[in-house]
Amino acid sequence: MGNDCTTTPPASYGRYPIATKPGSLASFMAAAQPLTSKFGYQEISGFVDDIAGSSPPYVYALSGPVQMARAQLNSGTAPLSFLKWNGKAFDSPGIGGADVGVLPTGAFQNCEAPAQAQWGSSVSYVDATQQYLLTFICVSPGDPALGPGNGGGEGGAWFYSTSYTLSDPTQWAQPKEITGTWSTFDQSGGCPAWNGYYPTFMSLGAKSAHLSTTRYVFSLWGCQGGGTTPPKRQMAARAFSMKVGPEISPGGVVPLDSTATTVQPGSWISIYGSNLATDTATWKGDFPVTLAGTSVTINGKPAYLSLVSPTQINLQAPDDTATGSVNVVVTNTWGSTTSNVTLGAVGPSFSLLDASHVAGIILRPDGSGTYGSGVNSYDIVGPKGTSLGYKTVPAKAGDSVVLFGVGFGPTNPTVPAGKTFAGAATTTNQVQLSINSKSVTPAFAGLTSAGLYQFNLTVPAGFGTGDVPLSAVVSAQKTPSYVVISLQ
Repeated sequence: MGNDCTTTPPASYGRYPIATKPGSLASFMAAAQPLTSKFGYQEISGFVDDIAGSSPPYVYALSGPVQMARAQLNSGTAPLSFLKWNGKAFDSPGIGGADVGVLPTGAFQNCEAPAQAQWGSSVSYVDATQQYLLTFICVSPGDPALGPGNGGGEGGAWFYSTSYTLSDPTQWAQPKEITGTWSTFDQSGGCPAWNGYYPTFMSLGAKSAHLSTTRYVFSLWGCQGGGTTPPKRQMAARAFSMKVGPEISPGGVVPLDSTATTVQPGSWISIYGSNLATDTATWKGDFPVTLAGTSVTINGKPAYLSLVSPTQINLQAPDDTATGSVNVVVTNTWGSTTSNVTLGAVGPSFSLLDASHVAGIILRPDGSGTYGSGVNSYDIVGPKGTSLGYKTVPAKAGDSVVLFGVGFGPTNPTVPAGKTFAGAATTTNQVQLSINSKSVTPAFAGLTSAGLYQFNLTVPAGFGTGDVPLSAVVSAQKTPSYVVISLQ
């Protein structure tokens, strides 16, 4: 059938439509709208995800402007049914359905500004880092790495982004320019000639679409349209080398379950990023300063690790009297990376069940709770229903509630960081709790385990229903404003 697109191929034929832009050729013709080069999915590439463990695996189709569709393989029993990413899920029809790019818009240096365009996207898998690698061409009025207004004329550069999952495209890291790939287009032959069209990364000896940290990238040099216009298309090849190392996300050092900007020495902290560890490991007991080959220092002092993974580290900050901005250094077998965080004498944050609901329990000593038994029976505070796999119930007036948090300041007795702790140590400074802007006096406020604060209180009557604001103030520092507690 060749290039004849007017005839519907038989079911046994290997070509069939998989994904188009919203609308159709007929709708464009009916509206008398001219077709543009961006109509349909063009410069498409495919990737079979043999890493995620789905059986059978998914095949992903990527279009030039970094949009994705996927279908589950079926051993060739029927044409595949593709669904496109619509910004929330892969549930938009492949033919004619709405689709959304997987990368955000806005930043010039990340090839995400209106004056720029992303084309020629493809995905590989880097075995050494256990990450998916997204590469694409950035067409820009100037070198993106130099920022807008740098001049130089229109040209292109190769960009990359990484992720640990394909099933959630929101997890792609901020794209970055690949060093040494920018050059301007040569328009002298009447077409945009460039050495870099359609880059394909390959590692000798690796599985198909898998990469090691070195080898070659193949591309086309010449006019994008090819044909007879000089310079004609030619194959080009370059050696590449990936620098593998840990990287902390911007603003990625925060109190556990929080986005607050100040952390307290001796309190629990999360670090978010990529390549933070070569494996996932947890620890119980007195916490080590090295776990699965990863270590962290804060202001030059070793931190105590409870969990390390490629994308997240949970740790207890070392004791320190310093305040203000200090360095945070993550080191593993791939190298080290440095960020900073603000240390304060206090840095209060509540532990959360999800993005906003406080983590807490309702004590049920009569044995009526969903969890535990007898005098140790309890329910989990939250909206009525299920949250993160737990059955949750709102608290009501008269309930005995226990809440948790980090960063509420010094205690008596002092509890050193990095050690297991059993008992109770009350906060030295008063903690002022408020529910729905009304004051609540906790019966206890202090540490009950290493770095974790506990608040025991009885819910008063008349404090409202539904998700109401919860806050705490200690030493003039207030918990984040987005925290709520569910009441009935």
